[in-house]
Amino acid sequence: MVVFLCTDGVAVYMGKRTGVAAKLKEHIEHLLAIHCVAHRLELGMVDSIKEHPRLKKLQEVLHFLHQQYHYSLKALRELRMLAEALEEKVLKPVFVAHFEDRVSPERTPQPSPAVMGGANKILCYLKSHANVHFMHFLLDPLDMLKTLSLQFQQDKLTR
Repeated sequence: MVVFLCTDGVAVYMGKRTGVAAKLKEHIEHLLAIHCVAHRLELGMVDSIKEHPRLKKLQEVLHFLHQQYHYSLKALRELRMLAEALEEKVLKPVFVAHFEDRVSPERTPQPSPAVMGGANKILCYLKSHANVHFMHFLLDPLDMLKTLSLQFQQDKLTR
């Protein structure tokens, strides 16, 4: 018999009158329904990012970098070639060197002005002393939040 229900908190599950939890409580009076703690932690992080300008900018840059290398096989191939030349793995941050190459006047063929502008913008962000410090500062709290989130997601917590 179901006695505990953990959901992502949307109304279809948690609605007081017509939600799944409300319908189940009609048949199981002792049902305990809660909003998933790991999901609430994620929602809290998303809200924090929206309210903090530096976190928002960092999210935009990371999103751009993801799109740059996820959707462009050419860009990913260039990044891998650069990483190989630097004797690095792609997982390591060789982005600065890659974007420096993109904006170099010696590069042939020259990228479009839009690509040059985007590369310059990201390069300036990645080279900014304040942004490097901010990203370094985030390592500790994000590592703790990751550990906490993974603990909340374990099945053994609900058994």
